[in-house]
Amino acid sequence: MGKIIENKPILFVDFNGVLSYRNFWFSLEEVSHPLSSLLAPIQELVFSKKKELCSDWMRGMYTSEQIHERIGIELGIDVTALWEQFVIDCRNLDVSLLLLDKIRQLNEKYVCILRTDNMDTLERFTIPAHPEMRDAFHEIHNSYALGQLKGDDGGRYFLDMVRRYQTNLTFCVLVDDSETVCSLFRSLGGKSYCVTGEDQVFIVFDQLHGKIL
Repeated sequence: MGKIIENKPILFVDFNGVLSYRNFWFSLEEVSHPLSSLLAPIQELVFSKKKELCSDWMRGMYTSEQIHERIGIELGIDVTALWEQFVIDCRNLDVSLLLLDKIRQLNEKYVCILRTDNMDTLERFTIPAHPEMRDAFHEIHNSYALGQLKGDDGGRYFLDMVRRYQTNLTFCVLVDDSETVCSLFRSLGGKSYCVTGEDQVFIVFDQLHGKIL
């Protein structure tokens, strides 16, 4: 038999709902904002009425500018001010420094990967405004650049990463706020935690810091 190589398991961490809790166009949630009346129609259009826009956006098929052009056409509005606010909000998304610190502590036990189904905004606006994110993770993988969501092809992404790192999926962990994704990860043989909010996520990271599950 060849030498058994003991490699680190992987810790996959989601972004929105796990490390960050604000949504796109969050400034419009304030009723005093001059564009606040647009929030509900935008959310209905992008995330419900034409929700394929959202998934295609996350798969890299549209830029944020193209999405705003579509919003302008569908709602019959000038999106200049909306776009400017969108960029500002993406730069000002909240990122938990407390949780990033816990992830840095887990770097010795796990290959820590930020795995998010997200848009071009992450690399263009959010990460440059929060460089501490790169310091906390070994790798950052965004569906926009990958061209695939976590659940595409039966979770092939996770299997590919396990093979790449020559580790055992049984010892790998996913922390995500989607029960659908967590269930898929468990079906592949991994351990998942469906949690959201800083307090809940902190408890999970604290448990992981004490032992490899």
